[in-house]
Parts: sequence; C-alpha cells; structure tokens
Amino acid sequence: MHAPVRLLTGAAALALAAVTLPLSPAALAATPPETGCPAGFSLLSVQWLSTQGPYQLPGILDAAGNNDGYVCGKAIVDVAATHLCGGSCGVPVLYNFYDNDKTPAH
Repeated sequence: MHAPVRLLTGAAALALAAVTLPLSPAALAATPPETGCPAGFSLLSVQWLSTQGPYQLPGILDAAGNNDGYVCGKAIVDVAATHLCGGSCGVPVLYNFYDNDKTPAH
C-alpha cells in the first residue's frame, strides 16, 4: 500500500531535503577521496552556508559526522524546490545534504 501524497510546507521540505539517502555502490565508487562527496555533489563550507540563509542542518550533519566544517550539497532545481515547499522555501537554494565522510572505502 502507498501512503497518501501530501504537500510539504517550508519546514517539512527543508527536513526532507536534508535527509541522507543511502548511496549506491556505484555512487560510492565515484566518490572523490579528496572531497568525500558523492558524484554530483559539491563540497560546501558550513560557515559559508550559515551566511547565506537559515541553513541549520549542515552544521548538525557535520557535527554528527567528521566535524570538519564541510558538507556535501546538491542543489534541488527551483521547480522541484517550489513544489516541495509549496511556495518559497525560505532559503536561497534548497539542497540535499550529506556529511563529507563518504570515501570509496566506506
């Protein structure tokens, strides 16, 4: 059975965007060891993100991970972000975040 689909408001969408989904073996194999980010994700400074908007999750993910001040982020396209948030998301760019602790060995 499938759960009903619901529109997500800003807070729920931000939480959803930050959920770390399991990485496939192919994505891990493509993870550059120098960034620790899956293929297609950018290495982002937690400090820089905090100056760009109310991004709280990157600091939480980093503190629970390798605590080096960086996370991996992949921007969610504007149309999908607007759909997820039901309008403005309250941040300049909605990201899917991971800590940058992924390496080919993990």
